[in-house]
Parts: sequence; structure tokens; C-alpha cells
Amino acid sequence: MTPTASLITSVGSACADSAARPVSMDAVLRALIDLDAPFAPPLTGELADGELLESQRVLAEVERRLTAASAALAAEVRYRSRPDLGSDGLAQRLGARTPENLVQRITGSTKARAISLVRVGSMLPTAPPTPDQSPWLVDVAAAVAAGTLSLDAADAIRALHAAGLTKVVMLSGDNQRTASAIAQQAGIDEAHGDLMPNDKIERIKALLAEH
Repeated sequence: MTPTASLITSVGSACADSAARPVSMDAVLRALIDLDAPFAPPLTGELADGELLESQRVLAEVERRLTAASAALAAEVRYRSRPDLGSDGLAQRLGARTPENLVQRITGSTKARAISLVRVGSMLPTAPPTPDQSPWLVDVAAAVAAGTLSLDAADAIRALHAAGLTKVVMLSGDNQRTASAIAQQAGIDEAHGDLMPNDKIERIKALLAEH
């Protein structure tokens, strides 16, 4: 039995008692799909270390996938609100000044988050009518679409390259193999893994000294 599977309890009883106490990880995952299902944070106090970290990993992956889907939808909102449609554009018809404003209103996110959703969504392979990306963003977009790269990381990489930086370096606490794999998928030039916070500081100092 996997760590995540070991978290599963009786969903029916957990949901019925959700007002009084947190529910199981299984119920949390179900509620991410069924918005009519009761929702509460998962039980955590009795989790073994491995179960705790595996649950965190699973939810992080779910979040990346959900964000990729949300970004794809935001790109469609932008397309249906394009300037050539004038007052017939989706955002314009709903009283929003820009597609980003409409996405912010619908999602309840911050303005910066809505802008990021539209910007990264427009890079994805599904973006209408064609992806808005430079050649060096193809791998970044593919990694977001696959759910292996977060929205924030993708937007940061896009901004760094757009600013004219010729080399992007990733400093990660993940093992070197994982860090290298993510860097390759995301078009990051160089990756250093197995780093503790202090190690990252020292690595940054070394990089600054080199340049």
C-alpha cells in the first residue's frame, strides 16, 4: 500500500463529520473534483513522516495540473476578448476592461495572478489561435502543460529570458537528478540540486562573483 493510499478512511463518515474535524486525504481529493462535497483540511497529526511528505507531494502535483488547466482557460478568455472583436469581445460584454480583469473577477485571484494565468496560458500548446511563445519557451510551456512546472516558475523563466538574460540557473533542494530533469523540461540552462538554504546563499554569492 502506498503512503497516499494508507491515508484513505471511510469517506462517508469523514464527510459527514467534516464540520467537526478535518477529513481524510481521499475526501480532500474527491472534493477537488466534486464541489458539492463537504471540504475540510486533511488529517495530519497521526501521519508518519513518509505519509506526510507524500501527501504534500501529491497535492503539489494536483495544484500544478489545476493551474495549467486554469491558465489554458485564461488564454481562451483572452482570445475571446481580443481587440478586433470590439464590444462583442467576452470581457467587454461582461463589463471588464481587459481579459485579465475578467479572469481576476471569476477566479477571485489577485491582479498579478490573473495576469500570470493569461500570460502563461498564452504560451501553452493549446493556446488559440496559436501559442504566443519564442522558441526558447517551447520547453517551458510543455512542462507547464504536463504539470511538472508551476505557473510561477514558468512566468519567472519567461520574464528572465525576456529581460535579456542569457543564462538561467536553478537552485533546488530536490536531488540533483530531479533538479536536472526539471531544468531540461523547462529550458533552464543550469541546475544545482541537493541544496540547503545556506547552500543556496553561498551558490548565489559564487554566481555573482563569476559575473
